[in-house]
Amino acid sequence: MANFPTIRLDKTGGTFYATLNNAAGEYWDTTGTPAYETLVPASWGDYDIALTETPASSYQYVVAVPATLTADALVYATVYEQAGGSPAITDPVVYTGMFWWDGTIVTDGGVTGDGVSEDEFRTAVMAVLFGNNAPVSGANDFKKRDGSTTAVTVTNNATGTRTLSTIV
Repeated sequence: MANFPTIRLDKTGGTFYATLNNAAGEYWDTTGTPAYETLVPASWGDYDIALTETPASSYQYVVAVPATLTADALVYATVYEQAGGSPAITDPVVYTGMFWWDGTIVTDGGVTGDGVSEDEFRTAVMAVLFGNNAPVSGANDFKKRDGSTTAVTVTNNATGTRTLSTIV
């Protein structure tokens, strides 16, 4: 198991747990054969992963990412404070975040759902906002500030509806 980046919470000695979701909104079931599944409210206790305060009394918590979690994916984490004796779907949310899981290493969500780094994403946005573009055969190529390197290609159909956007 790998540890998710440390989360700073406003309470020490609390009982916190996380649920992990994929981009489709499915929950990671930690029981039986672990896999993502559609939420079953009665099975809420099958989705929890306990957080550990490390070091003790530090307000710093980590969640161990299951080694069986689907790799090469953006994972959404929601942290809850357990109000009763066991996790309940009514427990209050205290943190939400996302991270990229490659199967062995956790990064801090500096990656989009398509595996594009924050820097590549920023470059693409800058190209669309400030770069040069010229329509070519139904495609719109947005160039980096150098005016020659393509950063984003947007393809439109005959009616002008966007059908594909590619960060190059």
